[in-house]
Amino acid sequence: MGDLERGLYFEEFNTGDKFFSGEREIKANDIKEFASLSGDFNSIHMDEGSAEKSIYGKRIAHGLLTLSVISGLAAALGFVEGTTIAFRSLEWKFKRPVYIGDKIKSSFKVIDKKKLPIDGAGLIIFRVLVTNQNGLKVQSGKWSLVIKNEN
Repeated sequence: MGDLERGLYFEEFNTGDKFFSGEREIKANDIKEFASLSGDFNSIHMDEGSAEKSIYGKRIAHGLLTLSVISGLAAALGFVEGTTIAFRSLEWKFKRPVYIGDKIKSSFKVIDKKKLPIDGAGLIIFRVLVTNQNGLKVQSGKWSLVIKNEN
């Protein structure tokens, strides 16, 4: 976990709060393992020869692999670790490909928070931006998480 001993409770989040992840390099083995897990063996991910003939010119990571890695980077930061009840919804855009060897990182900004009609939780909405080592946006969107109340 990150610098926090636990994730933040609903009441501790404020609109405008920002969190920044470290980098994670996407490796060929990550793509292989994700393909095995997901069953997505599309040649754009798996076959260098086919990928070279594509608009990308070489193999690319699965978009959902990148999204999954970002979820892990968020957990590693610690701000939602242990206080998240559910990942409620997702709005997501895939802007650019992620290549083998790219280093991705993300930022998370609280853009809204809402009390929920259920006891013990509220909804935190984050704007998430994923960039590569060149600072180019590769993915972005909104995550809505149900977060525990402090009491």
